[in-house]
Amino acid sequence: MKKIQSVEEAVQLFEESSIIQSHAQDVGDSKTYNKHYPRKMDCIMYLHEHQQLKALYKLLSHENAHVRQSAAFALLPKYTKECEKVLAEIANGNYGIESFDAKMTLQMWLSGELVFPYQQESKQNKSINKKLPLSIKKTKSIEQTHSITEHTFSSQTSPCNSTLIKDI
Repeated sequence: MKKIQSVEEAVQLFEESSIIQSHAQDVGDSKTYNKHYPRKMDCIMYLHEHQQLKALYKLLSHENAHVRQSAAFALLPKYTKECEKVLAEIANGNYGIESFDAKMTLQMWLSGELVFPYQQESKQNKSINKKLPLSIKKTKSIEQTHSITEHTFSSQTSPCNSTLIKDI
């Protein structure tokens, strides 16, 4: 993949990768889904490094639930209320696996276990090494951790204490 050259390119690639992931998820194509995950993380990192994460804000109202959810994940620390609202809407909606993913993202956020790709290495390691309320084993990279948390949850996950989410 070529190096990202601009904020506009990063947002466009983030949106395109999210849409491709959404379609891949719908048809069970994990290879395509996983191929686009690092691309989204590269976009988040680029925008963070250029102090332009806010450029993803417009995607919080995108027609595609996966795009909205991905943007909400990236923006949670900066636009908490707006992103929690978007994630709750998806979690409480009829969006299939997207609803489940949004619910888990909110649960991890509210419990302090959500790890962002732009956090300092020491904080990442500390967060990864904590005992999670999910059945997740320690992984080699933070990108793998988010991917695992997004797709392989135990059926014995602890319930969310937030009133934002209805049981799905």
